[in-house]
Amino acid sequence: MIPILLTAVALAAPTHRLAIVAGANEGGDDRATLQYADDDARQVAAVLLELGGGAPDDIDLLLSPTASELRAALARLREKVQTTNALGRRTEVVVYYSGHSDETGLLLGDDRFEFKDFKASLLAVPADVRIAIVDACSSGALVQTKGGVHQPGFLLDQANDVSGNAFVTSSSANEVAQESEQVEGSFFTHFLVSGLRGAADDDGDGQVTLSEAYRFAFDETLSRTERTLGGAQHASYAFHLSGSGDIVLTDIRDTSASLVLDEDMAGRLFVRDQRGRLAAELTKEKGKPIVLGLPPDRYRLTLDRDGLLYGAEVELHQGVSDLGAVAFSALVPEDTAWRGGSTKALQNTTPAAEKRLRNALFLTSGGLLAVAGGSAILAGNAKGRFQEAQTTEDLVHAQRQANTLFGVMAGAGVTGIASGVAGVLVVAF
Repeated sequence: MIPILLTAVALAAPTHRLAIVAGANEGGDDRATLQYADDDARQVAAVLLELGGGAPDDIDLLLSPTASELRAALARLREKVQTTNALGRRTEVVVYYSGHSDETGLLLGDDRFEFKDFKASLLAVPADVRIAIVDACSSGALVQTKGGVHQPGFLLDQANDVSGNAFVTSSSANEVAQESEQVEGSFFTHFLVSGLRGAADDDGDGQVTLSEAYRFAFDETLSRTERTLGGAQHASYAFHLSGSGDIVLTDIRDTSASLVLDEDMAGRLFVRDQRGRLAAELTKEKGKPIVLGLPPDRYRLTLDRDGLLYGAEVELHQGVSDLGAVAFSALVPEDTAWRGGSTKALQNTTPAAEKRLRNALFLTSGGLLAVAGGSAILAGNAKGRFQEAQTTEDLVHAQRQANTLFGVMAGAGVTGIASGVAGVLVVAF
């Protein structure tokens, strides 16, 4: 069984955690087929197994289930909890879903599982703690009627004598939940998994609690979706919990391999495994060490420090691998061709690089406007003076004034264009 990871004061009461992890790419004929819902489910199941310390039998992984299959899984979960309760043990269940939904329920292919029925089935499981995590469009409707709000964090300490229910959703009731090719999954689940692997361990105790994981996923998802076409995405929650404490979801100290990011490292860090999949993403603050629990593999790391890129590779075996800022070397950005669309390009840049790019484009456009405006003024001014000229001397004087005006406007325009183009080249190359 997967034990809940308790603090020392609570170890006398063994706790078993069981989970249903479901992913469904199809949501009916009128819904676009998702690309990564199944992968989201696999990632969540993997992190629960690797950092939860349990066996595969404790995780019921459902890929593209029907509504009937999900109901049956919830019924099996209820029976397992009843068996565990008979042994006098504390139980905790986690139900995760990634896929389509609307304002009233989960959409599983051509089937529908109403939110009210989903909640009733979960609440029928006689566990001490029931946690539901739903990553789907309009999933905030699941918590809307129970006081759910999209704000970071809930619960404060880790005494772990909590009982009750917690519902977490990836979006509010009127928002879309977004997935991305860049992270090869949904934004919310990507950051949830990154957080559970240690990026959310805010107090550095080697454990990630439910509130830490939620707060990290909320902040990172909102940050990454503020400039997408789908718009800002706010995670939401509703909880009905009694007792004091928080629930520890993962224990980084129990992982088979760890990557230690020392306190001197700072910047936006991207960790990719040997297959190129983005395994973790976080902002590393200077002065705060972070430990990431990752499976043994060879990893490629990219560190973005104010638009400057640094890279490192590390191979994780059983045990701990330390990686400090000195292990990174400067990277030359890849030379790529832009296909005309600046919006997508800006979404892929860092905030610092984006600022420089916007300034450069502003200077370029200003230079072009200066040239265009100068040409118009020049033409009008010259026409008037040439028309007024009565003698050869007047014509020579008018020509000199036109040349002077042209030099001033062209100089300003060329300077703006040159500065702007130089800025673009610095960002792009």
